[in-house]
Amino acid sequence: MQIDSGDFGIVAGVNRHHYIYCRVGISWRNPKGKRWRFIKGRAKYISAGSYGHWVVNRKNSIYFRLGVRRSRPQGIFLCSVSFL
Repeated sequence: MQIDSGDFGIVAGVNRHHYIYCRVGISWRNPKGKRWRFIKGRAKYISAGSYGHWVVNRKNSIYFRLGVRRSRPQGIFLCSVSFL
């Protein structure tokens, strides 16, 4: 349904069932990567950045996934973000 990429090796997307995935194994020798890895949670939009993923869920709540690296494209922690 939606896909985004950040720095080299950072690719994430949302499928039609609102499940989140990131691409693992991206390298200069294998730019397509090896496989998709499931990320816990559901979303309608994801933005893949060099420091984390911005995620909007189906209720329009916004989250930020920290610790995103090429070696760990799924990140390590999800936190809620609120706007005033």
